Amino acid sequence: MEPKTAPLNSNLKRIAIAVEACAIAWLIRSEDLGWAAPTLLVCIGAIAGVALMLTAWPVGAVVFVIATSAMPRVVWSAGNLHVHPEHLAVTAASLAILFKRGYRRIRLADIQLFDYFLIAYIALNFFSSAFTSPEPGSTLRWAALQTLVIASFFLVRLLVRTRATLWKAWVTLLAASALGSFYGFISFISNRIFGTTFGVEAEQYGKIPAAYGTQWEANIFGSYAACVAIMFLAGFLMSRDRNRGWWIAGFLIGTLASILSMSRAVLLSLPLTVLFTFWISAKAQHFDTRRVLRIVLIATATLLLATPFLVPMLRERFATLIDINALTEDETTVERLIQMKVAADNIRDHPVFGTGTASFQLVFNWQQYIPEMGDLHGWLGNTPMRVLNDTGIAGLTVFLCFLGSLGWRLRKILHYSDHRTRTVLVALACGIFLYALTFQSTEATMLAFPWIHLGFLASGVVIVEEESRQPVF
Repeated sequence: MEPKTAPLNSNLKRIAIAVEACAIAWLIRSEDLGWAAPTLLVCIGAIAGVALMLTAWPVGAVVFVIATSAMPRVVWSAGNLHVHPEHLAVTAASLAILFKRGYRRIRLADIQLFDYFLIAYIALNFFSSAFTSPEPGSTLRWAALQTLVIASFFLVRLLVRTRATLWKAWVTLLAASALGSFYGFISFISNRIFGTTFGVEAEQYGKIPAAYGTQWEANIFGSYAACVAIMFLAGFLMSRDRNRGWWIAGFLIGTLASILSMSRAVLLSLPLTVLFTFWISAKAQHFDTRRVLRIVLIATATLLLATPFLVPMLRERFATLIDINALTEDETTVERLIQMKVAADNIRDHPVFGTGTASFQLVFNWQQYIPEMGDLHGWLGNTPMRVLNDTGIAGLTVFLCFLGSLGWRLRKILHYSDHRTRTVLVALACGIFLYALTFQSTEATMLAFPWIHLGFLASGVVIVEEESRQPVF
């Protein structure tokens, strides 16, 4: 009896501590404490994160970075410097590695080709920010912040070094992402029923609200939630567990949350990625048609139930795209086209090295084009165009080489991994496919979550190669 009750008591203690921490945080947030409230919340989060890292190393450090990457909406500003929780978490995890001397385990042979490409991409960002930027002081600061989020890729590479750790950390990623998606879902429902505005931009598209949850904005939230749905779908198709209910639940939560973001790029990309997930799952192992039929029936039934509430809003979102004559009346489309035209001109003038990290906001201001919008800086939603604008042809080439070398290595080892690791790799690969589609209109490489995703994929590839001793490209 003792061996069985010990884990139960331990879990109950953890749950009790988590509930108490949430209660304290809610009280602090709800009381009128002025500047002291956010300060206390930051202190609680920092203490909890450090305790988690030191008591459950290395998974605890990965969990801390994953948790903070799910809430980029939280930001502290000092002048033009905007710091997110993920910046602090990456810094803390890096210091913890130095404290634990984990760097001593790193050998030159551990640095892979895709690592070198990513290091070169970081270097090009600093080079362009220093020497070709209209405001080197600003772009160098943004390059440093981008390096912090890219560092989450290398943190995952350093901390996730075994199959067991990969599986635990990936399940944590699923859980955190599902909770973030569920929060966005609840925010939208609460807005429609009670008129609340937490986690929702009530007038994102005129009279149509859009959920953003804890993400930076609705389009990014849609990509994030859709990736959750896809990874749960891949897990369901690949799983050998008898009880697969939680895979289906995660898929439905992610799907509904992505729909409620009202992002057209996500709504168009998600069905394509679902088909890609079916295809790659079939190539990775024997295809079970009963599972496909089951998930199709459940998803269809859920969407049919939600149809009366969603169809009117979705019809309005896509109305201007269906009617070509009304395309110029769509504010979002017009704004994107204007910004892409200005970015194309800037890229033409600085084709080789660009104009520095996040420099588009220095060369574009809406007041010049639509005075009614006021002093508002621009934002490039297309990732390839943003990379070209920031680092030119040199940066985009290195960035694509990074992705290509990682993808080639994944293709080489996919069939040599054990079942659990194969499930993780297939799910992550499907998520990257989705991001490759949605990031054509929703840029998020200045945030940590896509780099963490890539870090898991790279770690999985290296783990399988080392343990199965497959030839390295």
